[in-house]
Amino acid sequence: MYRRVAMHVSLNGFSAGINLPDALVGESLHRLPPYAPAEHYRVSDFPAAPREWSRGDALTATSFVGVKDGSGMWIDLTGNQRLDNHVACIPIVQGVNAITALRAADHPVLEQYRSTCPVHGTAFAGNRHCANCGFDWPGQNYLSSASNVMMWLDGFRTKGGNGQPSAETRQFVFTSDTDRGIAAQVIGDARSFDVKLYFFRGPQKPRPPMRARGGDGMFSLNMSSLESSSSKSVTRGGERAPEVAAGARIRQDVGLDPLSVHQYGELAAVIQVYYVYEDVARQIIGTGRTGEGGLAGLKVGNPSPANPHKVY
Repeated sequence: MYRRVAMHVSLNGFSAGINLPDALVGESLHRLPPYAPAEHYRVSDFPAAPREWSRGDALTATSFVGVKDGSGMWIDLTGNQRLDNHVACIPIVQGVNAITALRAADHPVLEQYRSTCPVHGTAFAGNRHCANCGFDWPGQNYLSSASNVMMWLDGFRTKGGNGQPSAETRQFVFTSDTDRGIAAQVIGDARSFDVKLYFFRGPQKPRPPMRARGGDGMFSLNMSSLESSSSKSVTRGGERAPEVAAGARIRQDVGLDPLSVHQYGELAAVIQVYYVYEDVARQIIGTGRTGEGGLAGLKVGNPSPANPHKVY
C-alpha cells in the first residue's frame, strides 16, 4: 500500500486545495488551466516544519506544499459548493487579498463595494468605477457560492466581477524575482509566504450543478511524491519560498454576491497553506512524522528503486 497523501485540506466542513499547473505565457486571453493538485502535508505532523509555522487549532487547519519556480497556481474551493449552505471565502495570498489587491487585515471581514470606493470613499460612477483609482472595483472582497460562478480562483482579479464577459484575472505564478511579487510590491516586508482562506457560512440553498474546468476539462492527478527525495539544504540561495507574481491573463469572473454580508455568520474556519521550494519540502518530510515513537525527527522512509517518487 502506498501512503495516502491529501490533495486538499478540510476543516469544520469546509475544504480547499492548491493546484500547480504549468504557468501560461503571452498576453493573449487564456482559458482556465487544467487540474494539477498539489500534495498537502499537515504542519503538525512534521517536527522539522519551521517553528514559526502555525500548528493549527480548532478554527485553523495548517498544511504545506512544495512548489517550483515558474509554476502556476490556482485555488480550488468547489467542494464547498456541494454544502447545504451558501459559503463565502476571503482569499489571501502572501497577506494581500487576491480580489482587491489590498493588504489584508489581521482579522479579515466580508466587505461589499456597491456604491463607494473602499480606498477613497468617493461615489462610484458606472460599473463601480472610481475616478481616483482609475478602474472598476469588484463587487466584494470574497468569493461566494451564491454568485453563480464556480468557486475557483486562478489569479489576482483585474477586472469584471459582475457577470461581464470581459472579466479577467492574472495567473498566480511562483517566481524568485522579488520585484515581480505582488505582495512584495504592495506590502513589502509585511508579506507572508502562504495562502490563507477565511470561510463564512451563509443561508441554506439548493445545490447547483457542478461544471468542468476549462482547457481539456480533464482531472489529471500528479502523483509524484515529494516524500522519497532528500535535500542537503533547508533553503535555496538563502530563501525558503518564492514570491507570487501576476502572470498571464485568464478569462475568469469572480462573481457578484446577491446576498448581504449580514446573511453570513461569524468566521467558521481558516485554511492556511504554507508553500516552500520542493527541496525544502523534501527535507521537512524526510525527517519523519510525529507519532512515530523514537524515530520522530529522524530520517525515515524507503523509496522504491524502480520509482524513487513512490514510498511504500
